[in-house]
Amino acid sequence: MKILIFVYIPLIFCLYSTTASAQTREVDKLEAGGLYWTGFYLEWKITEKLQLDAEIENRRFFAVSRQYQTVVRTTLFYFIHENLNIGGGIGYSGLYSIYTPTIQPEIRPHQEINKTHGSGRWKFNHRLRIEERFRGDTVRTYLNQGEVHERNLNSYSFDLRTRYEFATDFALIDKDSEQGHWNIQIAPEIMVNDNFQDFLSTFRFYTGLQYFLSEKIRLELGYLKSVEKEHSFDVLYNYNILRFTFRQRL
Repeated sequence: MKILIFVYIPLIFCLYSTTASAQTREVDKLEAGGLYWTGFYLEWKITEKLQLDAEIENRRFFAVSRQYQTVVRTTLFYFIHENLNIGGGIGYSGLYSIYTPTIQPEIRPHQEINKTHGSGRWKFNHRLRIEERFRGDTVRTYLNQGEVHERNLNSYSFDLRTRYEFATDFALIDKDSEQGHWNIQIAPEIMVNDNFQDFLSTFRFYTGLQYFLSEKIRLELGYLKSVEKEHSFDVLYNYNILRFTFRQRL
């Protein structure tokens, strides 16, 4: 119970803060919509202590159908013991502007720690991840009649982002069988920046259903609510997301 209080109080505060901020902005400063994310996640157990994970995710809008973002990430984990590991890696994000064809590149080295525990059908995971974000600078100009001009600069800006995710898995059917096993997952996540003026970055709440085709392959379908502030241009994004992920273990 103490853990749940510790997790949800800051999440509720974050959601209230972003909603209140949206109410004080002009309507055209609040971007909302529906997206679908399709991803592939690979887990390679190199040794008893080392594991390499690789993932790629493509993110698009439903209507009008267009690209939103492409994310690629690799992480090398070291298992201190079965329920505790640390990891480090690097990622790339290509963020497509919602106004122009401009793509903002971003390089993301990251470090993280994962702690798992559980009882019976329940399993819990705490993930703390720190990202060093090197984002390509862009210049955006708002013209008359809603026209927008945007271009990339030959420079990068840096900021530090900390992410905390609390995930819980509940085994629905055949929890002792890897094949035909169903899981339901709930995972709230909060992200904060190192800049106090733009401290609250993103709030996400995910719920999904996992199905194990075999010991090494599982499919996941879920819904993600994401509220994110783009601090550079003071825009608040409020998205409803359908997420499909194919996961494989080698």
